This record gives sequence, structure tokens and C-alpha cells, in this order.
Amino acid sequence: MENIQVDVLVCGGGMSGMACAAFAAEAGAKVLVAEKQADVGGSSNYSAGMFASTLSDLVDILQGWGVDNVQARRTIENYDRVVRLGDKSISLEAPIGRAGSPPTPLVDGEGPFYAMEVQPSITFTYGGIAIDAKGHALTPDKSKIPGLLVAGVDAGGFSNLGYAGGLALAFVTGLWAAREVARDLGLPEPRLPLPDVRDGEDKPVQGRL
Repeated sequence: MENIQVDVLVCGGGMSGMACAAFAAEAGAKVLVAEKQADVGGSSNYSAGMFASTLSDLVDILQGWGVDNVQARRTIENYDRVVRLGDKSISLEAPIGRAGSPPTPLVDGEGPFYAMEVQPSITFTYGGIAIDAKGHALTPDKSKIPGLLVAGVDAGGFSNLGYAGGLALAFVTGLWAAREVARDLGLPEPRLPLPDVRDGEDKPVQGRL
């Protein structure tokens, strides 16, 4: 077996692992990511979404995802009749959102349509290894374990009385770990990218994590 010399070994190519790897590599560290899956990015079900120019194309996409195409078309058409035409004879299983004005119609010929697969699941257990604010793994007596940094779902103690989003936890703790790696190696500390200011949006909040 070939011996590979690296500065950082990231065990797991999920969101937090890839965040840590990217920031550490950007700082100049030689990084190796070990991931048992065929692709990096985590093992959660994820869909980047699909575009369709017509309702028929949209239904074909949904059928490819295992959705009943007849029921899917009926659901979309009924929603459009209620939202666009104000049909009171149809009762929807889900309430109509009030954010849009006027409501967006979904009739055929008025695309493009955008579909994203969403599946209910338990994101993670929130239990894990105790860490400090720099990502060091801690022993029961709160001593640091040299060379071992923990991020993402493997880090515990973040959610007790309330819910903390998993994506934010993955990114932030991955950044913590990358920063500590850079400090240990004497490399420039990873920084967050500059905000992407778009027309019509509020000015970015100054400051960094």
C-alpha cells in the first residue's frame, strides 16, 4: 500500500468534512478526504432540482422519481384552479401560501417549471463527541485530544432546548476545524468569502464568523 503524506486527514466527505477540507486546502494545507460513498457530499437524499418547459415535461420528471404521474398532474391542475381561477369547489390538502401577489399560475404552457425532490427524514441525532469552540475533541475531563478535530453531526452538545439547523452546524464547525488546522501548521487562517451583493438586496452585514 502506498504511503501518502498529508497535513490533514478528513474522515467523511459530508458537508462539514468538505467545508473543513476546502478551507484547509485554501489555507495551504495538504488535505486527504476519506469517504466510503461513491460521491462526496454526504449520504442524505438530495436533489438539485430539474427544469421543465411544460407541465407534461414536469410530470414526466416526477414519474422518473417514482411519483404517480396521473395523481401529480391532477394535484397541480387542481392547485392552479384554486389559486388562479378561485375555484371554491376544490378542497386542497395543503393551505395556499400568501406570500405571492398575484399567485403564480401552474397551467400548461406557462412554464418554465422547477421541481425539487424533498423527502422527510431524521437529519441527525444531535448527540456526539464533546468539542470546544475550536473543534478539538474532548475527553470526559475536558482535556483536548491532540490532533483530533470534530465537525458536523459527529459533534455533540449543540441542541438542548431548541433546534439548531444541520447545514449551519456543518459549515460553521467545518470552518472552526479548518482554522485550527491552519493555526497548528502556521498557515494563513481561512477566511469567509466576501458577500455576494445582488441588485435589490440589502447591504451585507459587515464582519466575519
